[in-house]
Amino acid sequence: MASSDLRSLFRIQSGDLRAQDVFTDRHDEWDSIHRSLVAQVAAVSAPGFDISDFGVPRRNILVFYGLGGIGKTELSKRLEAHLSADESVAGHWPPVPLEVGRLLPVRIDFSRQSDTDFEGMILAIRLALGRVNRSFPAFDLALRRYWDVNHPSDPLEGYLRRNGALRRLLEAASVPDQIQSVVDDVVARLELPGVVGSLATTAARGIIGALREKRTEVRALARCGLLADLLEADQDIETFSYFAYLLAWEIHQLPSSHSVTPVILMDTFEEVSDRTHRDLERLVQRVVWLMPNALFVATGRNRLQWDDATLEGQLDWAGPSNWPLLAPGADAEPHQHLVGYLSANDRQDYLRARLVRAGGPLIPQDVRIEIAERSHGLPLYLDLAVMRFLDLYQRTGSVPGPEEFRWEFPALVARMGAALFKIGQIGLPVAA
Repeated sequence: MASSDLRSLFRIQSGDLRAQDVFTDRHDEWDSIHRSLVAQVAAVSAPGFDISDFGVPRRNILVFYGLGGIGKTELSKRLEAHLSADESVAGHWPPVPLEVGRLLPVRIDFSRQSDTDFEGMILAIRLALGRVNRSFPAFDLALRRYWDVNHPSDPLEGYLRRNGALRRLLEAASVPDQIQSVVDDVVARLELPGVVGSLATTAARGIIGALREKRTEVRALARCGLLADLLEADQDIETFSYFAYLLAWEIHQLPSSHSVTPVILMDTFEEVSDRTHRDLERLVQRVVWLMPNALFVATGRNRLQWDDATLEGQLDWAGPSNWPLLAPGADAEPHQHLVGYLSANDRQDYLRARLVRAGGPLIPQDVRIEIAERSHGLPLYLDLAVMRFLDLYQRTGSVPGPEEFRWEFPALVARMGAALFKIGQIGLPVAA
């Protein structure tokens, strides 16, 4: 759900004048989500689906891309809220189809302001899974092992509480307690001597040995055939990225009464898909590949290039044979979508509803027509035009006419001048 436009609310709410948050529904994008969810659940439910088959092409990522200011981030936020069945979300999207079952959305913002790194991505997914109210022992053991090696003086719970985005997810489930319970249970059943809770050394060796011997005490964990290898490997970020398989394996083991489809919304994906260094992109792609029972939704400025075979070597899996639905011409969902400009109707809806006086639109029809035509459907233009309208209205005390908006985008930006600084002061949200 988008945050309220508080600066505008406190700045211009005088008499009967109101500024309102507006989201112009993108029905085509929701239709793509709907069809992608149905396809994803059908694929995972199909006979022969094998969570451990790493050679099967992947069809579990949906991409929305387009230039900045087109409304991708707002779309990502609204999708998270709608998939969470948040009834407070304004909009007219149909309800989530019942046939897809329970969804578990989690939104990860890779923008520099959010300061989300790869560790944060994996932790966010695990925290979201905490809402299932089930333990995930294989992953939790591996996570605890990795954390004890790499963050020996920084308890996981303290780290989660210091991170704003992760703290919000932590409030929904006591995941650190679940992890500690798993560790305590395994250590007690194996009767490991001299263990005080750390999996950095002694306890890890004992657990690895028990897994390889398939001892009765850890028989359920031993069914996850790669767990011992992941616990034994060097605990670096490369190994950590393969823990995504453990998450997928755990989700696949859930009884039908607890089954879920994770929907992982990755926003500002251009911060991941750096065209020079693809180190982070390789790790993120690995997560997508190793979790075929989750649907990933990427929003960013650039088209995803994973279907480009020349990237083999920079990415683990590249080319249309690995990502058939990311290739040009693919029409089955999920595939890549260029997020278009707003329709003529959406432009008018936004301008009518953005500024309201006495229950009606403050911006007159002739001005709305002028702005809508000049914008060519670009949301950022609409935002700047509304901001200019509000600035003129407040300075002159009268409603400006259409002649004030007979400018193309560069000219409008130039005429705004110092008023651009008020984007932060007024707090107008981007039209979406």
